[in-house]
Amino acid sequence: MIKCIITDIDQTLTDAEMKLTLRTLEAAGKARAQGIQIVLCSGRPFPGMRDYLEALGLNQRAYCSVGFNGGVLYENGTGTVLRAAFFEPETLREIVDELRRVNVNFHLESPSSIVTGLNPVKHYTVRDSFITNMPLEVAKFEDLLQRSDICKIMIADKPETLDSLVLPERLKTKAKFVRSRPYYLEVVPLNVHKGLGVEAVAARYQLKKAEILGVGDGLNDLELLEASGMKVAMENGADALKQIADIIAPPHDQDGFARLLEALLRDDDWILSKLNN
Repeated sequence: MIKCIITDIDQTLTDAEMKLTLRTLEAAGKARAQGIQIVLCSGRPFPGMRDYLEALGLNQRAYCSVGFNGGVLYENGTGTVLRAAFFEPETLREIVDELRRVNVNFHLESPSSIVTGLNPVKHYTVRDSFITNMPLEVAKFEDLLQRSDICKIMIADKPETLDSLVLPERLKTKAKFVRSRPYYLEVVPLNVHKGLGVEAVAARYQLKKAEILGVGDGLNDLELLEASGMKVAMENGADALKQIADIIAPPHDQDGFARLLEALLRDDDWILSKLNN
């Protein structure tokens, strides 16, 4: 029996305009009314999830959410950080020095802000600040590298720039690199992934793996699905994700998440043809 649905946000829960549709809100409300908990698990920080949590009625202290690709567990009522993984200063410096050397756009993220030493600030960084509702700080790199609260390094640039980006192999032994979007290469502390977030949620609410349904679309959702008893990939998702999924849900821009919940609440067989009804 599914007791908890842990879901990615962008291109999974939301439509093409990054909004929650009425059908999704209604289906989520019915699921919660039947005792099924919904947990958001995203690469976003808490401020970037807050509006979705409020719309879903999850902005209460009894609920939690997972940010920074599994690196931070939040309490939803206040945004309090319950658990977090930060970069070691030496690792942060080594990665930042290399990114500056290859001249790619990037910024750093803490639980409360986006920070950059690049000036002028490129539009990819400004856009990320807007999407995540995080204040943007500009400071000298030497000051930034003294910080101990950095959860993520976001490499944000033209898709063709990231396609041709070659970083030293040694860095991949010190941090986790995930291409979450054509214009995003996300870097988090080594061994941080969304599967850790699923495990933290399961421990907090005493859930068994078989009671968790995981939903996602991107490569950074692989571990989310692997840690879940029922694995659901969106039809618009990455091929690698769909290969391990138990179910392929309809596309995110066709109310795929809502249709998934509706099928679950009807006790339908997990068959795509029935999800397409």
